[in-house]
Amino acid sequence: MRSSVAEEPAGADLVVARMGRAWRDLRRGAATAVVRDQMFGTDAEAIEPGHMDVLDLLDRTWRMGDLAAALRLDPSTITRTIQRMEADGLVVRTPATGDRRVVTVAITRAGRRIHSEVAQRRSTSWSRSSTRSTTTSASNSSTCSSSSSPPSTSTSATAPAELAAARWRRTGRG
Repeated sequence: MRSSVAEEPAGADLVVARMGRAWRDLRRGAATAVVRDQMFGTDAEAIEPGHMDVLDLLDRTWRMGDLAAALRLDPSTITRTIQRMEADGLVVRTPATGDRRVVTVAITRAGRRIHSEVAQRRSTSWSRSSTRSTTTSASNSSTCSSSSSPPSTSTSATAPAELAAARWRRTGRG
């Protein structure tokens, strides 16, 4: 007879499962108005979460197609996103030297400043969330073993866009 209680994965699978739940919980939290406003701002310099994903990668000049691939977005989606970001002064688009059919995108000084501010708020929010999650997880494990308890993380996880950027730099593809 099969048990209806899901077993908690072990070893590396446990870490991956917990990180997945933590990322899901963080993304769900970022969708709520209070956390989203705290992380991404509410004033004239507020930024969309998707724009932050782009700014996370712009440590160098990117070809638009490569940026779309790294973010796993359709090229038309990244084009619209970059147009909005350029209008907000966060990035600048220029034709590539040598092949004017190719468009490159780079972060502006204002984009760097806003990225730095939001990254700091994001890090603070993540640290608070991780601390609460670890505390809750420890108290849950002392009273019962439940696979639905919040994930336990002692260090901050790397956002998927940051992982994609690192993978792109290492391998040349997303």
